[in-house]
Amino acid sequence: GIGVDQKFLPTLFGGLSLSYRDMSVPVTAAGPTLSDFRVDWTETLGRAYMYWAPHKWFGLNAEYQYEKIDRDMEFTASVKDMTTHRLPLGASFYHPSGFSAMVKTTYFNQKGTFLLPGVPDSPENYVNGSDTFWLCDASISYRLPERYGMIIVGVKNLFDQSFKYYDTNPFNPAIQLDRMFFAKINLSI
Repeated sequence: GIGVDQKFLPTLFGGLSLSYRDMSVPVTAAGPTLSDFRVDWTETLGRAYMYWAPHKWFGLNAEYQYEKIDRDMEFTASVKDMTTHRLPLGASFYHPSGFSAMVKTTYFNQKGTFLLPGVPDSPENYVNGSDTFWLCDASISYRLPERYGMIIVGVKNLFDQSFKYYDTNPFNPAIQLDRMFFAKINLSI
């Protein structure tokens, strides 16, 4: 992997990063007997970003994220190959009293070859699929006096957009399938 961060002006920052992984993944297959073997997987991740603070109370950001995975048909974890493009665009407001607000909208474009749900894992059960959609997230927060913590209230997938999306980390999903309201308290003691 490689990355670079740059300060262009006192209030303008940007950066690029690129990583590539060529993996030999160990797999244990159940059957009449257990068998161990390895499969080849590759992953390419890229990111470009720009942050701008036109005023001490406002911040704007834009990113481009690229993800490409290619997996051996012997063990795919439900996706043979996939390319995902994300374009998050955000705006933030920070008031000196401790109140702040954030809104972020993200464009997603994903296509790949996926295993049909609920069917055996065999080459004939893989289909090409794709989806393109926008999601919007928003939150408001209050910074406690003396920086003792934050209180945050927000919503993910604000407009309850439906979509087809394969998340490479289903145990820690990057996006919400349905509208989700949340509240969070962070304390620094």
